[in-house]
Amino acid sequence: MSSESGPQAGAQERRQPLAEYWEDRTMSVADVRKLITELDPVDNDVEITHLSLEVVVPPMFAHAAFTGGTARGMIHPAEATVGYRKGTGDGIVRPHHRDNDTLAFFGLFMREGYRSDAAQAVFDRVQQIHHDVNGLHNDLQLHILGLLTFEPDRYVEGLGAPGFFTDREKYARYNFWKGVGTGMGITDIPGSYHEFQLWVEDFERRTFKPSKAAREIYRGQTRSFSRYFPGPTRILAPHVLTAGLSPMTKQAVDADPAWPGVHKALCAGMAAMRGTERFRKTNLSRTWVSQFSRLGENPDIHALGYQHDVTSDRRYQKAGPAEAGYRYTVARGLESAAQEESRA
Repeated sequence: MSSESGPQAGAQERRQPLAEYWEDRTMSVADVRKLITELDPVDNDVEITHLSLEVVVPPMFAHAAFTGGTARGMIHPAEATVGYRKGTGDGIVRPHHRDNDTLAFFGLFMREGYRSDAAQAVFDRVQQIHHDVNGLHNDLQLHILGLLTFEPDRYVEGLGAPGFFTDREKYARYNFWKGVGTGMGITDIPGSYHEFQLWVEDFERRTFKPSKAAREIYRGQTRSFSRYFPGPTRILAPHVLTAGLSPMTKQAVDADPAWPGVHKALCAGMAAMRGTERFRKTNLSRTWVSQFSRLGENPDIHALGYQHDVTSDRRYQKAGPAEAGYRYTVARGLESAAQEESRA
């Protein structure tokens, strides 16, 4: 196996992910795991991340883990404030809309990788959203990148399944998100899986603070997640979510205690999911875009996510007319197309 960090961040050669791993082909989860063992966690980090998160993991489980990661992100008051936006943020007033669009963006990351012009266009749109909601500075974006890297591991460990993801999958996920972060202009990304893990843990210890914003965002996510539960069973949604949270996260979002036995039931479900991989069928074409996008499998990225009128925003007027185009990164701020061309 290649090293966990590898050369990818310094050599993001322009290529699309290998289409054969997204083709319409049904197989057992165990056979998908075998495909992963044949791939390299550096050269094929995008393909492994797609197979590991989108194909092996059921969509409802993916949404639950994503919610857990978002809730953990709220332990930093600044992250919570950005999402809350005085009670008008999408996570408050349109939580299902916000969650689905975010998961669709992550699916586009995995579909496009991070080495192509199409991938860069998606990154630019996400960073434009970050700018429009008054931005997230580098350390906050770095923490979010860490949540995307490590929360799947922490979530399954909390449900009694620490070996659910292999080291190959973990290191590929680190390389993938490092590539995404580099494409977004995020700086100071630690140079290995374990260094990044330590950075995230230290950041969370230093910045932890419960807040009203965190509590309200989590309540919104609970409403969003409850859509998976039909009729009267919706009463289970907050208990299922809370049972998967870490103690620190539960305190940050002021989560009500889960019903007794829910955590044990989830642990048993994880064990059953792992034990039936030889028989459980999945399809290589399954993606978070197809599962979560409100706008079909090929969405207009400018219609996804937070919508903002740039024509009346003075920040864009400073960069030039809106029709001239713009790009935002945490490293360089807002640039018009002309500014970017001159810099290149």
